[in-house]
Amino acid sequence: MMAERGDMRIFVICPVREITDKEHRDIEHYVAQLEASGATVHWPERDTNQNDACGLAICEQNRKAIVDAEEIHIWWKPSSKGSLFDCGIAFGLGKRIRLANPHQVQQTPEKSFENVLRELHDRACISDLHMDHIVECARHEVPLRDAEARAC
Repeated sequence: MMAERGDMRIFVICPVREITDKEHRDIEHYVAQLEASGATVHWPERDTNQNDACGLAICEQNRKAIVDAEEIHIWWKPSSKGSLFDCGIAFGLGKRIRLANPHQVQQTPEKSFENVLRELHDRACISDLHMDHIVECARHEVPLRDAEARAC
C-alpha cells in the first residue's frame, strides 16, 4: 500500500517513448494512486509538452518541474535516456528520491546505477520511518531527544 502523500508536489521520472502498453498502464495507475492520496503530480507524458524536435525544451520544462517538486519518484527503465538525464537534475538539486517500481530494480554485486537508485530509495524510506517515529513520540509527549535516540 502506498503511503499517504498529502499535499506533496511530486515529479515522476519515467520513460515516455519506447514503452510497452503494460508499462504505460502501470505508470498511469501509479500516478493515479499518488493523485488519489492528495499529491499534485507532474507526469511528463501528460504535463510536459512533448512536441519538441530537439528535446531541449522538454529538458527545460522537466527541470523547472523538478525544482518545484518536493519529492521525486522514479519509474526506472534502464534504456530511458531522458530518465537518466532527469535523475541527474534531481540528484544535483538534492531532492528526496524514491523508486516507483522498486520491485523491478535489482541490486547488483558491482557498482551500478541501480544500486545508487536503491540506496536513494532506502534513504527516503528510512527518513520517513524516522519522522513517523518522532511524530508518534510527540503524540505521547516523549521529549524529542528521546524520540531521536529510540529511532536509531
